[in-house]
Amino acid sequence: MTDRLPTLIAGVALMVAGSAHAADVCAGHFEVAGAGGTPVRATRATKTAAGGACEFAVRLRLGAAETPCAAATVGSIHGMTREAVDAAATAGWQRVTLKQRARRVSRRHLRARIRSEAGRATTARLRLRCEPVPAPDGCDDVLAESTYCFLGGGHRVRVAGLESGTVCRDSEKDVTDPAPSLQTADLAVWNGDAYTCSPVGAFVTMPLEGGKPRRLAGPCSAVTTDGEALLVLPDAGFDEASPSVGSEADTDRSKIRAYDLPESVPGGPFRVAFDLGNIPTDSPCADLTITLMTARDGIVHATGCRTDSLGVCVPDNVICAFDTVTGMTLPPLVLDGFAGEIRGMSAISAGRLVVLTNDRTPVPPVGYVPDAPLTPAATDTLHVFDTATGARIDSRPLESTDALGLSCVSSAS
Repeated sequence: MTDRLPTLIAGVALMVAGSAHAADVCAGHFEVAGAGGTPVRATRATKTAAGGACEFAVRLRLGAAETPCAAATVGSIHGMTREAVDAAATAGWQRVTLKQRARRVSRRHLRARIRSEAGRATTARLRLRCEPVPAPDGCDDVLAESTYCFLGGGHRVRVAGLESGTVCRDSEKDVTDPAPSLQTADLAVWNGDAYTCSPVGAFVTMPLEGGKPRRLAGPCSAVTTDGEALLVLPDAGFDEASPSVGSEADTDRSKIRAYDLPESVPGGPFRVAFDLGNIPTDSPCADLTITLMTARDGIVHATGCRTDSLGVCVPDNVICAFDTVTGMTLPPLVLDGFAGEIRGMSAISAGRLVVLTNDRTPVPPVGYVPDAPLTPAATDTLHVFDTATGARIDSRPLESTDALGLSCVSSAS
């Protein structure tokens, strides 16, 4: 034991010295402005190009004034001008623009050299990435329409034009080999990737233009995007793979989460978009189990099912509305003349709600004769409703069958 004593003393001395050195270091980090200007601490940030470029608002944050950062200096920030360096180092938001070229990913690496009063230097890093707008092969005409919608339910994500009803990327495999992760009414296409609450009990993502699905977290009840953030309603076990968030017991299933950056999903920083626990007890939405939602302009529309006396969750077409700005529950939306199955739902510009259904219409069978019975056939249809009145504005049959999941993009998005 006495032979080990000098070694132990030396080890303690090194730890003390290391702690003293660490105390002299000013640790800084970058922040990126999320939806509504919410600061998000990040080392990586990705956006999809809009108008041929990605706009990032970034700033550099140093430690508290009473720490070694009190007299710290920022020597340089690689990737920013000297004026931007000075402003960013005083917590001012600075705009960084990445131009997107010829459908290729644009990147920029920001590096800030920070020196403490004691002269010890550290480096804060932020990798910015600008993705091109998703443009699946063979879909140019559909993507040129003022509103188009991504569809699940098949072998891969398909695209439908709301004006024409044309569907691209469909194939025989949609019937013979459908992707398990796309067999859900939940579908959100955000920053070039598709996200679903998979029926196999996992939060899943996959590249829109092809590739294998990847499990991000445990089960979730619903997922959508408002164009800026990804909104997720977690289920029990959602955080099992995210120790930074908590264990299964810690997952709060009553709060809709909003992730501002793809890199934050699922264990990174998130905001609470809406607390379902604040729904008034006398609201028709109070006992609704939410299984589908969509969001736009600060309003989340959601629907789902109610548990009957036998413990079965029966689908209910009530459309609940939640204001994410005020935290208020709004009067539910009643869809005029609609009583079908909601197989997908997506809010678009001009106060419109697109609903995917699979109406069954009698059509003559092969070898039809007047006295033969008609065979029911499934027809995918997109119905457009006014979110203020619930009135039906339009209906568009699609060139597909058994689509499931809807995520729409309009020109004013």
